[in-house]
Amino acid sequence: MTEWIYVDRTKYADDGCDWTPAILWQMNASARARSRAVYIPAPRPVQVAKPSAPMIRRTPVAATPGDKNQEKVTKTHIGIVIHSRGEKIVRLHETATAWSVSGQENYDKRNGTRIGASGASCLMLETIKPAESKVVTQESTAGSELSAQALVTIMQDKTLSYQAILTTIKLSHPEVRMSMSQLQNRIKGMMQSKLVALIRHDDLPVTHFTLGHVDPGFYALSSKNLKG
Repeated sequence: MTEWIYVDRTKYADDGCDWTPAILWQMNASARARSRAVYIPAPRPVQVAKPSAPMIRRTPVAATPGDKNQEKVTKTHIGIVIHSRGEKIVRLHETATAWSVSGQENYDKRNGTRIGASGASCLMLETIKPAESKVVTQESTAGSELSAQALVTIMQDKTLSYQAILTTIKLSHPEVRMSMSQLQNRIKGMMQSKLVALIRHDDLPVTHFTLGHVDPGFYALSSKNLKG
């Protein structure tokens, strides 16, 4: 009995071979077994034509509202966001009522709280600076060291963390290269000095410092330490 075998040509590529002998051998396998005929190996397909490359059709995908290929919003500022796991420096886009990190992460311009997810994170408004600020003051030394006057100006009457201070230094004094360990040593020296009223806050998720009064004599001692 002859069997009709239908092949879905859309799922299998044409290899250019004649499979007729192999198909007939497979169809007669049961009859040979019942008659206990001599075993005959299955014939191999015969190459009769050069196989052609399969055609791949790609359907164009329409852009969605959240597609990355859409026009990107220019972020003109940098700020620090406090999460439960610590701090993170982010680039910000300013709108009429909020600072936007992304379409799903926006912060109120009045108090820095996250819109739609209160308590999850907070934007420190005092750390927001232009992303391409080129302001260079004369309070910085000519080398890579930051003068005591410049550091006090950054911290004066503010409550900042290590990362917030570093970010402000990078924005206000781009010529200064200060690492986290160097800043920690500078803060440690200010804490140990009797001429500086520096308060350490350990009750926050990240350690913060509030700088109050600074005696002018501290600047002279700090200048000698930088030179020596």
